[in-house]
Order: sequence, then C-alpha cells, then structure tokens
Amino acid sequence: MTTPSLWTTQVKNKLYQYLQFHTKSLKEWNELYDIFYKNKEKVIPSEAILENLLTPISLAHWHTGDGGWTGKGIHLATNAFKKEDVERLVAVLNR
Repeated sequence: MTTPSLWTTQVKNKLYQYLQFHTKSLKEWNELYDIFYKNKEKVIPSEAILENLLTPISLAHWHTGDGGWTGKGIHLATNAFKKEDVERLVAVLNR
C-alpha cells in the first residue's frame, strides 16, 4: 500500500481536500469485476446472484462508499447502469 497523499479539488467554487492511496490488487476482486462488468460495461447481475451479494454489510459498504442521506431515507448511486438493470436491483431490494 502506498502512503496517503493529500489532494484538493474544486466543486462549485468550494475547495475540498481528500486523501488518496493505492492498495495491492487481489484476485478476489476479479470475481466481482466479472459479475458487474460485461464487455467493459457496468451491469447489474441476475436477481439470483444479487440476492446472495446484497447483504446488510455489502449494502452498508455501498452506502458508505457511494451513497448518502436524502432526508426521507438513503440513496445508493447507480450511475452508468442501464434502466433495466436498476429496475432489477430495485426489485431485489424491495423483496
């Protein structure tokens, strides 16, 4: 793992600082990549696979890493997924 380095970015005339670092690559990540990427395009896997992957802990990680609070609940980012994929995800989450 590399030593964290401090970076600054500007969004809407406001400066934000963040830390960035790199870790070792693990072969276990390749399994997840193969599930969520087909021909380098982001996809939501089948409902059967999703039901096994969407645990309380995985949802907590998703929310922490790429989600937020809306006032009425939470949102989970689904950028770059097709509408049909997000609808499949919603169906699994509703169950």
